[in-house]
Amino acid sequence: MSKLQRTAKQFQDGWISFLRVLARNSKIKFVIRPNVRPCTDGKVAYLPSLPANLTEEDLILFKRWGYHEVGHIMHSDVPFFQEFSMEHGAFAGLLLNAVDDVYMEYAQTRSSRRSERFFRQGAAIMFDRGMFRDGSQSPQEAFASYTLCFLRSRRWSEYQQPLAAVRKNFDAHFGEHADQVRENLETILLAEYPSVRSTQDAGDLTLRLIEMLKQQRDQQDEQPQEEPEDDNSEGDEGDDQDDQQSSQGDDESNQEDDQTSDKGQGQGQKDDQEPTNGDAGGQGSDDGKAEDESDSKADGQGAPGEDDADANNQSENAQGDSQGQNGVDLAELIEQMLSSNGGDDSEVLDMDKVIQQLATSIQNGTNPDYQDAAPVPAFEVEPSDVENQPSLGAGTVKDLVEGMLVCPADKEHARELADALDRKVNVLATKLQAYLLNREEADVYSTRRGSLGQSHLYRAGMGDSRIFERKEETVLPTAAVSVLADLSSSTSWVDPSVLATLAKAKAKAIAAGEAINEKEYEVQTVAKSIQQSLLIMEKVFHRIDTPREFLGFAPKTGHLNTVVRTFGDSHQNAVDRIGGLDSITGGNHTPIGEAVFQAAQRLASHPAQRKLMFVLTDGAPSCATLATEQTALAVDAGIKVVYLLIGNEVRKDWLEEAGIPYAVAATADDVGPALLEQAKQLLM
Repeated sequence: MSKLQRTAKQFQDGWISFLRVLARNSKIKFVIRPNVRPCTDGKVAYLPSLPANLTEEDLILFKRWGYHEVGHIMHSDVPFFQEFSMEHGAFAGLLLNAVDDVYMEYAQTRSSRRSERFFRQGAAIMFDRGMFRDGSQSPQEAFASYTLCFLRSRRWSEYQQPLAAVRKNFDAHFGEHADQVRENLETILLAEYPSVRSTQDAGDLTLRLIEMLKQQRDQQDEQPQEEPEDDNSEGDEGDDQDDQQSSQGDDESNQEDDQTSDKGQGQGQKDDQEPTNGDAGGQGSDDGKAEDESDSKADGQGAPGEDDADANNQSENAQGDSQGQNGVDLAELIEQMLSSNGGDDSEVLDMDKVIQQLATSIQNGTNPDYQDAAPVPAFEVEPSDVENQPSLGAGTVKDLVEGMLVCPADKEHARELADALDRKVNVLATKLQAYLLNREEADVYSTRRGSLGQSHLYRAGMGDSRIFERKEETVLPTAAVSVLADLSSSTSWVDPSVLATLAKAKAKAIAAGEAINEKEYEVQTVAKSIQQSLLIMEKVFHRIDTPREFLGFAPKTGHLNTVVRTFGDSHQNAVDRIGGLDSITGGNHTPIGEAVFQAAQRLASHPAQRKLMFVLTDGAPSCATLATEQTALAVDAGIKVVYLLIGNEVRKDWLEEAGIPYAVAATADDVGPALLEQAKQLLM
């Protein structure tokens, strides 16, 4: 595979082409702008500008974001989710998002088989980079994260490792209650999740999980009501227990070893039992001393560091043990979860945050993978094929096509321009026909009948009868053409000395009484030549039925680009709009780079075999660096770019430095030969 083929494939597999396919399949419009946060309103998805070429992992994450957002729009009930969060609280919204994400992505994999690959690979990359909520921040985060990872791990093995990490944080938050809460959670998920078929069903399951937590809280609240009696009984039984321990010590050893024996028993007790204060138990035979110590400790005079635990600590330890091994009050913890204000209410796997972090790091220059990469200019992607995308709606004219203004039509002026053309159009069309003509090609495929295919004979030994081949004739356009026209104010500039000379000549003719032909004294500007050149190219390409698109850049309306003709427009509409270019010519800048990018990403989506772009300009871009970069990007995408510099004074130094093909035409009459020569060099 050649370098051009590799780079063209990279462009076709890149995120821009991916957005076009995604928009066409999902009927969702994508708007890419600098310094915007990823978001969607259900019909339009907004994205920050990114470099045209992403790393392999970032491209996988981007495609995962695309399928994820489209999945929410197609399969999730966004209004219901918003109402649910407002009614039941932030924790309920986070938990619903976790449950709905699982349902939505499974539904999306049924709609698009390729999406499962990016869901799984993207999740693995996010886990490796730590771009997911592992439950370490709060118990509600741990609960929601465990819900999502547990459900996903049953089908996708990529979630096994993060599930273990979330389980660890889950146990840390819930302490000795973790096993019980997790068991109840898993039981409900296994029993009720298979019936989830919509966001509403996911909401019902979310409420069921919250009800389970409330039941756990209520059961825990019942225990403190019995604790005062337990504490008193434990206090009353403390002396009896100490007496029993002392009597046991008397049976096993002499009176002098009572304290040692009792201390050993106190240390050997289990952690989940009530602490018996073995030292105090050893002193149980001396009631007076115990009373003195309790009195002194009640007065706060107990010496720090003593082995004997005071009464206050004993009460706190008793409450702590009733709350669990790690001192977790489950009722209080659950109440905290249910009443939380959300905090970071993002998703467990927040794809919007991933894309935003990537765009920010590239913009700030902190991403080592994109040190010299610049984000692409702003553009829009509409949900339709480029080759079938007309700028005319059903009975109405669209004002914008993918964010580009539609050029106004002027039929009268278009007729005047057409009348001025001679036979050069027919001659040029005949010569170009050999280069741009549609050709028939054969698509060879294997079959069980037909001609014997030598490359398929090996299948006979494998028991495969598909050893024959057939050819299917297809008619494909050999080239699709995109033409860019410079509409900036520099193309309308006229040398004052030329105007003065013509004015003197006209005045002299008037003084001599001669008949005045106004056309003889008109100045042929570059803008006029570009307009005539567009009309010639439109008629030529129409004659040989070549797919084409005409865009103008730097109109005086303030837009970057204007649509003269899309691939789906008719020939007559294109001619009428070329006649209306006069009304919008005169912009204050020359954004060649932005125009080349906009045209290239549309042209690259066309199914034609070869793609050719002509840029008609006076050769003075606002930013030569950006124009060079975008031209190189278009070439990498498999598009042949040629600059037609029109006028007597053109700027071509930056084209020569970059090695970009160009041709110079003083007027529109010279465009035909230049076009023919470039087509011959590039397409043969």
